[in-house]
Amino acid sequence: LTCFNVNLAEFLGADRTLPSCLDVANFHKLAQGLARIAGVSFSGPRGDRYFDTVLPGLMMDAVDRLGTQYDAIIVDEGQDFHDNWWIPLQCLLHEPDQGIFYVFFDDNQNLYRTAQSIPLELAPFALTRNCRNTRRIHEKVMRFYQSDQTPVAKGPLGRPIQSVVYEDANGLKRALSRVLHQLTAEEEVPSEDIVILTPKGRNRSSLWRLGPVGNFSLTEQWGGGRGEIFCSTVHSFKGLESPIVILAEIGSFGTRDLEAILYVGCSRACNHLILLASAYLSSRVRRKLGLV
Repeated sequence: LTCFNVNLAEFLGADRTLPSCLDVANFHKLAQGLARIAGVSFSGPRGDRYFDTVLPGLMMDAVDRLGTQYDAIIVDEGQDFHDNWWIPLQCLLHEPDQGIFYVFFDDNQNLYRTAQSIPLELAPFALTRNCRNTRRIHEKVMRFYQSDQTPVAKGPLGRPIQSVVYEDANGLKRALSRVLHQLTAEEEVPSEDIVILTPKGRNRSSLWRLGPVGNFSLTEQWGGGRGEIFCSTVHSFKGLESPIVILAEIGSFGTRDLEAILYVGCSRACNHLILLASAYLSSRVRRKLGLV
């Protein structure tokens, strides 16, 4: 079982109910592990080229030395895989042409714009039942969804989406403090059931420069300690979920990028979604979010 997202692979791998014959690793960790066992290495810089091109080549070299490895391969987040990653994966199968090879993908979540051609020999089977989100969250998510087949939500109606518009960093801190107080003090929600997501990396995000937010500090450690709230990027949390998601710093991005980020970010919430949006958000996106 492999995927693109490191956090998703770690979450899946921590499931002790999975059979012992199942290996779980994100694609790059899988490739690095095989290369290490096979004794093939690369001494150059480890930038984008290493992860996108060099490492898949090392995986192929490892297969040549070690031989095939698996009866079945399951790929999640297939839309994030580069075209040159598929052949090394298929070569890991004992029967590359007849072996079991499943790919799960959602073009709407292609935040990295990498996948061009997933090697499908059969027509894709559409998964049309949304079993994660409440119907209200599902309705919001579908505003940013593009496909010939629209999923149907099977969950409860759920509570209304909560939206807050702020002007600047101080306004963001006040809004986030109020929301966290409402959830933890008034509604008695455990802090581990709350995740704050942002489309911005740590170096560009205002969240990490806010200092303590009410009674909480932000942490990048999921399931952190008392008085901490987990905060992550939408990209790093892709494939994961939380009972409550606070999607913050919704601001000015390219329209296509922002709508993909909103689709992924909003759909991470199972039970309750809270949107913290900049007052300078485009009118088109404001309408889609229901802020006007």
